[in-house]
Amino acid sequence: MTKIAVTFLLLLFAIMQTGLPTADTIYYNGKIVSLWDSHPICEAVAIRGNRFLVVGSNAEVLKLAGPETKKIDLKGRTVLPGLIDSHTHPISAALSEMDEPLPPFNSIADIQSYVRRRAAKGQNKDVILVPKVYAPRLREHRYPTRLELDEAASDRPVLADNGYAGVVNSFLLSRLKITRDTPQPVNGKIIRDDKGEPTGLILGAPQLLAEFRRERTVTQSEMVEALRRMQQSYNRVGITSTIDRGQDAQGFRVYQELKRRGGMTVRSFVTYRISGQGTPREARAEIERLPFVTGWGDDWLRVGSLKIVIDGGILIGTAYLREPYGDNTGVYGYHDPNYRGVLAVPRENVFEIARAANELGWQMTAHVTGGGSLDVLLDAYEAADREHSIRDRRFTVTHGNFPNEQAIARAKKLGVVFDCQPMWHHLDAPVIRDVLGS
Repeated sequence: MTKIAVTFLLLLFAIMQTGLPTADTIYYNGKIVSLWDSHPICEAVAIRGNRFLVVGSNAEVLKLAGPETKKIDLKGRTVLPGLIDSHTHPISAALSEMDEPLPPFNSIADIQSYVRRRAAKGQNKDVILVPKVYAPRLREHRYPTRLELDEAASDRPVLADNGYAGVVNSFLLSRLKITRDTPQPVNGKIIRDDKGEPTGLILGAPQLLAEFRRERTVTQSEMVEALRRMQQSYNRVGITSTIDRGQDAQGFRVYQELKRRGGMTVRSFVTYRISGQGTPREARAEIERLPFVTGWGDDWLRVGSLKIVIDGGILIGTAYLREPYGDNTGVYGYHDPNYRGVLAVPRENVFEIARAANELGWQMTAHVTGGGSLDVLLDAYEAADREHSIRDRRFTVTHGNFPNEQAIARAKKLGVVFDCQPMWHHLDAPVIRDVLGS
């Protein structure tokens, strides 16, 4: 009798005895946290392929052992379910620490110290990028000025940045050709002092700083290695699945290459980000050019949502609110009692993008932090839903820091879910409360 026939008979015998096939792997003598109300902790678990067969007592589970089953004695140790993180940016996070770990930036002095240390290592032509700088999280509750950055490095470009706002030193300000006479960009603010001179702070207007938001050109191999390294970091803290909330074509190629090499250790649902700019017709065409839709892929790598960025950030004072920020905006570096923030994608484009996503089979999401931008997004979702129901599609709000009761009710009716970050309130509410009120 052949080995295949013997294996088949053993499997058939096991199924006849238990109603289930034999397990590939059994973990036993442990504390298996199931999160079931009726039986929250079990002793053992049997696995076949990528599915659980049985979770229960040692006696129940060990019945599924066959001659080739791998049995692992946990010796009383605890097994937890893998965590799913619904919002990550693993490639950019890993690249930000490619040369050295980032220290915490709790003060302007911390920023200056970091710049001096980087200046001592690099060539004068290289930009020194200081990422993740948020004024509400600095001891001074304000951004550094260009003059304070000059104190740390005046002979090379410096950018203290958070992706939505950035402070440049005088060297970089000159390279950007920004002076007291430069007109304000339509999608942001160049902040000036009482004498009309630029302070170095630029809110929004990403086109002005885009080329300086990466210190050097990164190769595909470096990006693949960065993703591999970050996925292993996720595994060490129990994260086994994640939603990457923003990649372009290059980012997708990085995921595909890591998967081709067999290096994926985190199941990844990857969001595709588009600009949404131009006319509504051009925004639709940007979607129609994409060669895939939500759901394409497999258990390890799958195409996720389509994403646009509709406004800025509440930490920067560029989130698009339902009403102006008011007079207490010093922490953001500006004073404009009529300012509501930035609506970065035109309202009519948001509507067309939601309509196209719905027609073509995409799940959609959008970065919205202010209540005003949230209302625009829900208006667009409702319009799309009137043409073809989105209620089983899990269209999403990314962030959504200020949902009022009406917005929550509208989202519930549409089946729209929120990808939100409660930690934001813990970190920043004590400062932002002074701007917006309790």
